[in-house]
Amino acid sequence: MGRLIFLQGSGHLERGLGLSVLVLQRPPQEDTKQYLPTMSGSDVNITGVIGYRYESPSGGFMFRVAATPTIDMGTKEFIQFGGFTVGWAW
Repeated sequence: MGRLIFLQGSGHLERGLGLSVLVLQRPPQEDTKQYLPTMSGSDVNITGVIGYRYESPSGGFMFRVAATPTIDMGTKEFIQFGGFTVGWAW
């Protein structure tokens, strides 16, 4: 995923766009007591991120919160994820 970071100082607007490719392949399980269906196929998702990042230019505490929308190209479904990061930058 490519990301662009805007603004100067400690607060930053972060935007990004990416592509996820998922390949599934699970052979039949003959030695299991539970039923696991055979799965195979592939899927492509377009992903994005838009969020806010607090990070001091000199390093130290870092915090990020973002919305990460995803479009499943197989089903044309829009899926909304989000997340946050807390850490230390140097």
